[in-house]
Amino acid sequence: MRSSFSADHVLDILSLDVDPNSFYEVFFSEAGRKGIDLPALDESSDLGRDKDVVQAVSALALRAVKNGQYGGSRAEMCRDRGISSDKAYRLNKFLRGAEVFSKEADNVYTGCQRYVSYHREDGESRLRVVAQEKASDAYREQIGVDVSGNEATITASDTDIASVDDLIGYAGLDENKWRRVDSNVKCYEQGMKMREILKFKDNGEPIYVERKESQQLHSFHVKLERKQVKPVEFEPLRPVEISVTQQYEADPPQRRPDGLKTALFVPDPQIGFRRSQRTGRYSPIHDRRALDVMLQVAAHIDPDDIIVLGDWLDMTNWTKKYTQSQEFRETTNPALQEGKWWLQNLGEQHPGAEKHYLLGNHEDRVRNSLINHYGQAYNVRPGGRMEEPPLMSIRTMLELDDLGYEVSDPYPQGEVWLNDAVKGIHGESAAKRVCRNLMEKHNVTTIQGHNHRIEMKSSTMQFRDHQQPIHGVTAGCLCRTDPGVVPAVSNRMDWQQGLVAVQYEEGGTDHSVDLIRIHEGQCFFRGQVFEAQPQAGQIRSDTDFGEKMNSVFPVMEREPA
Repeated sequence: MRSSFSADHVLDILSLDVDPNSFYEVFFSEAGRKGIDLPALDESSDLGRDKDVVQAVSALALRAVKNGQYGGSRAEMCRDRGISSDKAYRLNKFLRGAEVFSKEADNVYTGCQRYVSYHREDGESRLRVVAQEKASDAYREQIGVDVSGNEATITASDTDIASVDDLIGYAGLDENKWRRVDSNVKCYEQGMKMREILKFKDNGEPIYVERKESQQLHSFHVKLERKQVKPVEFEPLRPVEISVTQQYEADPPQRRPDGLKTALFVPDPQIGFRRSQRTGRYSPIHDRRALDVMLQVAAHIDPDDIIVLGDWLDMTNWTKKYTQSQEFRETTNPALQEGKWWLQNLGEQHPGAEKHYLLGNHEDRVRNSLINHYGQAYNVRPGGRMEEPPLMSIRTMLELDDLGYEVSDPYPQGEVWLNDAVKGIHGESAAKRVCRNLMEKHNVTTIQGHNHRIEMKSSTMQFRDHQQPIHGVTAGCLCRTDPGVVPAVSNRMDWQQGLVAVQYEEGGTDHSVDLIRIHEGQCFFRGQVFEAQPQAGQIRSDTDFGEKMNSVFPVMEREPA
C-alpha cells in the first residue's frame, strides 16, 4: 500500500547513511522501496539536480505540509539538530508552511548542507554537531569579546541566547580556564509578525495569515578572570641617553630685591603617543607647541624654582581605567625619550634653579600596575644599593636624580613649599569648586595641576594681628586639548593650557600669582608675545630612540611648520 509523503519521511531521508552527491539516486530508490507516493517528484522537477540538498529538504518538508502531515516535525527534527527551543519554534513555523526559512533556521540548515546523512561520532549525530557549530558561528557575530591580560569582558545585545553559560560557550572561552566574577543580564520581549499557511487554493497556491507574537531577547555584560593568573608582559625599557644641542637662552637675570624669588609651575603635559596600526607612525598626545612656549616663558622669567606639578607622562598603556586601544601599545619607550628631552632642556636652560618633580596619578599608574599584575617587580632595587630608587619607577626611568630634579612622592602626599604661605601639589580633585576647596582644606595658597583648567579663587585669612591673602589655583595643562586625542571620560573636555608664575618672599608669607594662558601655540605675558617654534626635528636628532626609529618623531600636524 502506497502512502503520501509526510514529515516523518523527511526524517527518514535525512537519516539515510549516504553521501550527499548520491542523495537523489538513493532518495528515489528509498521512496520506491517504502512505497512513498511521489507523483511529481523527479529529476526534472523543482527538486532536480541543480538544487542543493538544503533546498531539496526544505521543499520536501513543504510537500509534507501540503499533504497535511504536521505531527512530530517540531520536536524530532529540531532535537536531532541541536536547535534551542526558541529556534525550534521558528523552525516549526517553516515546516508548517512558511515560504522561506527564518534567519535562525537558515543558519542551522546551511551548516548541514554537506552532512545530510548521519555519521556517528562518539555516539553523537554528526548532523547535530555541525548544526551546533554553525549556530555558534552565527552567535559569535552577535557577541563582543575583549580579552586583556587576565581579564575578559563579554557583551551581547538583542540576542536570543538564553543564559550566561551559553554566552560564554559561544564566545569561545574555556570554562576550565576562566571564572565568572560579575554579570549583568537584562531580559525583555520584542514583538514580531509570524506568517503561516492557512490553507491552499485548488491550484496549490497557499493562502497566508499573519499573527503577532513576542520573542524573548537578552542583553549581557559579563566579566571574567583567569583561574590561573598569567604574568603580564611588559615592554622592554631601555636607558634614556639624550644630549640637548640647542636651547633658549635665559634673559640676563634681573636684579631682584633681596629675599624675593620667582617660581614657575609646569602642569600636566601627559607626554605620550598614539601609534598608527597602518603606518606605524607615532602621533603625540602632548602639545609640543605648548611645551615650547613653556621653555620660552621660563627663559624670560629665569625662575629660581621650577616645579613640575606631575602627570609629566601619560602612561596610557599602564592603566585599566580606559579601554585599551592597540594604538597605545609600544609607546612607553618613545614617551620616556621625549619626556626626558623636555626635562633636560628645561633643567640645562636654568642650571641654578631648584628643580622639583611631583608625582601625579598618571605616574602612579606604574606603581599600581606592578602591584596588581607583577608584584615580583615592585620596589626592586639594584643589588647592594638599597638607598637608590626602585628600578621600575618614574624616578629611575626618567633619570630624574641625574637631571637634578628632587622627587616628591608618593602620590598624592607629595608637596613643595616655596615659603610659609605657598605650596604646590599635583591634586586629587577635578570638581568645579576645586579652588575654593583648596583654600578651605590647606589654608594657604595652593597651586595644583590635575584638573587641566586655569582657575583662581582668592580669600583673605583673618588673624589676631594681621591679614593674609591666599589663593586656590589650578594651573591648566600642556597636553593637547583637541577632542578625542587624550584618553578621558568625554570626547570634549573643558581644558585650558597654561602655566603659573609666582613671586614670593623667601622665608616669609608675601607672594603674588600670575596665570599664564597658552592657546594654539601662543602666549601673551608681561607685554611680550611668545610663539611656538617647531621642535620635532631637534627631538629626533637629539634622542637615541629617534635616531633608531625615524618615524617616532615626525613633524606632526599639531606643530608649526
